[in-house]
Amino acid sequence: MYARLTNFPLRPGSRAQIETIMDKYAVLIAGQPGHRGSTFCFDATGNQFTTLTLWASRSEAEAGPAALRDTAQREMGDLLSGPPVTQVLEVYEPRV
Repeated sequence: MYARLTNFPLRPGSRAQIETIMDKYAVLIAGQPGHRGSTFCFDATGNQFTTLTLWASRSEAEAGPAALRDTAQREMGDLLSGPPVTQVLEVYEPRV
């Protein structure tokens, strides 16, 4: 399994607008092939938004969200204070 972790730096006061945008994109992300789960987080100040999505394979982790990324970033537009930073990570599942 793979995780895609993206940090979005936000302009102050943009949290409510980001929530509205992500309510729509959460459904679209969940419909992508290989999607296994999503978590969305804000830091304590509300100036950073993070998405953590889980995928069955690395190729799905890279392809699924990429198909939506450009549209979502255009919609976020002036709400971002800088470019998002994304990592694709291999998930380690401990043998317990």
